Amino acid sequence: MKSEAMTRTLIGTAVDKGLNDIARDPKRSIRQLIDLGTFFAKGRFQRYFFDIFGELLHNNESPYYDLITNLVRHVDRKLLKTFGMNLIYNGWTQGAKTVRRIEHETGRNVPWTLLFALEAGQEACLSRWQQIIDFARGQGLYSFMLFCPPGFDPTLLRPLLQKNRSCAFLLFLSPAGVKEGLAPLLQEVKNTFVLLDMRAPGFAQKAQVLDAAQCLYGAVYPYREQDVPEIESGRPAQEANAAHAPFLFLQAHEHCPPKAQEDVCAFVLHARREPKTPVLYIDFFSDLAYIDDIISSEAGKGTLEAPDGRPGPFPQSWHIRPQTLSQWEALLGDRLLEAEES
Repeated sequence: MKSEAMTRTLIGTAVDKGLNDIARDPKRSIRQLIDLGTFFAKGRFQRYFFDIFGELLHNNESPYYDLITNLVRHVDRKLLKTFGMNLIYNGWTQGAKTVRRIEHETGRNVPWTLLFALEAGQEACLSRWQQIIDFARGQGLYSFMLFCPPGFDPTLLRPLLQKNRSCAFLLFLSPAGVKEGLAPLLQEVKNTFVLLDMRAPGFAQKAQVLDAAQCLYGAVYPYREQDVPEIESGRPAQEANAAHAPFLFLQAHEHCPPKAQEDVCAFVLHARREPKTPVLYIDFFSDLAYIDDIISSEAGKGTLEAPDGRPGPFPQSWHIRPQTLSQWEALLGDRLLEAEES
């Protein structure tokens, strides 16, 4: 534990210095920070992540330099550091060790994140959601994605975000969900990344609110089959960039055909290698499943089947789909009770 705490302190100190240096000399400092990350990266995913960025940043004109510089200049640095450390160090490094150990011992696949489909009127159920988070923490999970329906007030999540300071939360919202007290809450907890639905009314205006408050946010583009040409045109990325949203998540509709999802996935891989704008594309389901494959041990892959037999284009990713509270409680069943008793 002392060694782990010392490592985290050393990394945190280096990240602080790196973020300060980027503001003064962006390109040189970004390369140094990537080199530092490569040095400390121990797991397969960390090495893959930093190696990829190292290759991309060999191009002195890469838009990713602008992406990282804009992040440092527009986002509160303590928020950026806390969220990044929670996601990358707590989750993808330390937590991943627990994930692989449990998979090796049980032969059961453990996802690296859980997706919560919140429901309006269930604000009183936060203690039950907390119970699931407590169970997940014991499995090595530090990343949680919260999908808020229209009309849900995200400021009501304050107790959940406050209690789990070492976790990384991704909060999916419609622009209307950016309530008056949201930005102060995000600055208080510093562990939450907001993803705004860019196809809903008010996206640009609410992005401006988050930008002015130095919050960490990105854009989500939900799509169906007919939206693929629009994605491939690059216009959603241009709109995200205009709103200072450095990350663009492409999220397939539940009934989007597999071929359309595969086309978008291929486009994302190409666009990341040859970026035109300072925006990082994320293909939601395939990228989350890919991270899961890298973090998981070989023995644990594919052993937990979808209860509804849903194949989809990425069958291993069924557990990386939003589940309601009752669905998660039914899915975890006795394991949730055993964790509570212990």
